Amino acid sequence: MTQKNINEISAIIENIEETLFEKINNADYEAWDSNTRIRKNAKKRLTYNLKKCGLTLNDWYAWCDL
Repeated sequence: MTQKNINEISAIIENIEETLFEKINNADYEAWDSNTRIRKNAKKRLTYNLKKCGLTLNDWYAWCDL
């Protein structure tokens, strides 16, 4: 598996359709919830939706840190 640089990650995220991007953002927000069940399910949804785009959690968090 090759690692993506931040420019590749940004290009992928820029081309994500709006509804999928919204799902990813909502899951990311809920992944920090104080309720363990909500947090666990949100992290699974986040990972699943990122995988559809060819991204990982590490890719997403690297982009968020920009």
